[in-house]
Amino acid sequence: MKTRKLSPKQAEIVELLRNGWELGVVSGYDTWAYVQKGKCGHGGEAKRCSISTYHALAKRGLLEEVRRRYPTIAYRLKSQSASHAEASSEPATDSPGAAPPPASA
Repeated sequence: MKTRKLSPKQAEIVELLRNGWELGVVSGYDTWAYVQKGKCGHGGEAKRCSISTYHALAKRGLLEEVRRRYPTIAYRLKSQSASHAEASSEPATDSPGAAPPPASA
């Protein structure tokens, strides 16, 4: 499966998440998203994030839910090793040294 490169904004959000920020999605009549240094809703620098950027990262499987406190759901990157491979700025290629998948019985 070919993986598309992250857009510059997606890459910026992933970098912030790698540096300890959380992504919050606020649901309601006008759903919106933001990233905040530390924990969402606990103070700290915050930046708006487009909902389409959130959807793109979620669709790639890069996010995991941290907590759900209505109306906000907070996310962080999945484990660093898995998210780094998925979020690389280069298209995915087969690694020659990768182990083959386990045989099904």
